[in-house]
Amino acid sequence: YHERSLVYFDVSRSFRMPATDEFYSTWTGLNSGLKQQQEMDYEIGIRDNWFKPLQVGLNAFLADIKDEIYVNPVTLANNNYDSLTRRYGIELESNLDLFEKRWFNIAPFFNLTVQKPYFKGGNYANKNIPLVPEFKWAGGFVARPVKGLSISAELNHIGSRFAINDQPNNLAKVKSYTTVDMKVRYNWRWATAWISLNNFFDQNYSTYGIANFAGTAVAYYPAEGRNLTTGFSLEY
Repeated sequence: YHERSLVYFDVSRSFRMPATDEFYSTWTGLNSGLKQQQEMDYEIGIRDNWFKPLQVGLNAFLADIKDEIYVNPVTLANNNYDSLTRRYGIELESNLDLFEKRWFNIAPFFNLTVQKPYFKGGNYANKNIPLVPEFKWAGGFVARPVKGLSISAELNHIGSRFAINDQPNNLAKVKSYTTVDMKVRYNWRWATAWISLNNFFDQNYSTYGIANFAGTAVAYYPAEGRNLTTGFSLEY
């Protein structure tokens, strides 16, 4: 509907073969009956750039997975769920670049995902899929004061979700968390160097939790506190 904007509809099918350690483990031996996952995805959306400095993408999606693989907490074997798992929701992506050719070029961005992840039928019908958040967002900015140099800061929020193995949704959720990450990246010809400061405010949180086989308690695995990573690459 515009030279830089469009409406689209997409249908796709994908597969995931079990990994080697899903087919066989020292705990359970060979699991020859494990099936591959089969996924169908449907998406309709819009990508708008009518006002050139502003880029916005908005879409609605639905994903159905047949034979999704999970670890059975009682037998410790990898099995396939006996029903479809479904995720549907909306996604928003946006960024603004008002001063593209100025030294104070700062481009703010904001991304949002709201979804419903649940079991379509079977023993856990309408229960939420473990460890899949219903709500997450990220916002921040990227600054490019000189050619090759970018400085970014990002605020990330992950909503609460049920722990691994808590398919009945009986236990307390793994709490939501918000972190701030910062990164400086410099590229010169075929060389790139970068440094990242993650979890800037040293938040205490767990990225995931696992329910015990009896389904009575959750073990929480704490994430790293404030940490620094750096790297260097050559591409030719």
